[in-house]
Amino acid sequence: MDNAFEMVGANSNGNSSTNAAGCNTSNRLTLTKTNGTQGLLNADAAAAGWDPNVFQANIPYSLGAVYTAGSPGQEGVSASGGKFTVSTTEASDSRENNAWRSGLGIRVDIPAAAKALVAGTYTDTVTVLIEVI
Repeated sequence: MDNAFEMVGANSNGNSSTNAAGCNTSNRLTLTKTNGTQGLLNADAAAAGWDPNVFQANIPYSLGAVYTAGSPGQEGVSASGGKFTVSTTEASDSRENNAWRSGLGIRVDIPAAAKALVAGTYTDTVTVLIEVI
């Protein structure tokens, strides 16, 4: 019974990518989790009722962006190449870039839940924003 209602597996991850992203001037790439630090939320959990001592209705997660870009004002690609992370304790993060065009990969890392999970569907929305600076 120790494993009842627990997330299957130790950790989970997923990827989303595009082969064409970028901006033709200095810009900021931002990743934002709509539910913030709560991560994936079970909207139906409140109706079911649950004991917060042993269950949780959210699953925090982190995001990682990988692409090819340099820093504003720089010609060429920087040593970091265009990488940043939105940790489980952040709702959003960003990186400023020079003009760039490359593939963009976004990785989602979901650590195993600390407590058992309330039954239901866990959802969130990730917003990818490229804006001129």
